Amino acid sequence: MEITREPRILEILEKYPQSREVFSALGMGCLDCLGAGLETVEVGARMHGLDVEKVLAALRQVVEIKDEKSRNNGKARE
Repeated sequence: MEITREPRILEILEKYPQSREVFSALGMGCLDCLGAGLETVEVGARMHGLDVEKVLAALRQVVEIKDEKSRNNGKARE
């Protein structure tokens, strides 16, 4: 899944559980409310007065770290 403005927050959380830390650190603490299942990343960021691009950059960084670790663990097992 690509991290863009369009996915719902809940979709991001399900695919990348570590994204919860990013949302919480940015003050988007209502991750367990209905909004997470209905709001896109863009809408959620705007509702919290955040720059959408900064939110996306932070999420992408966390996802990249996870993907890199997964690739490295796979190489270690080979």
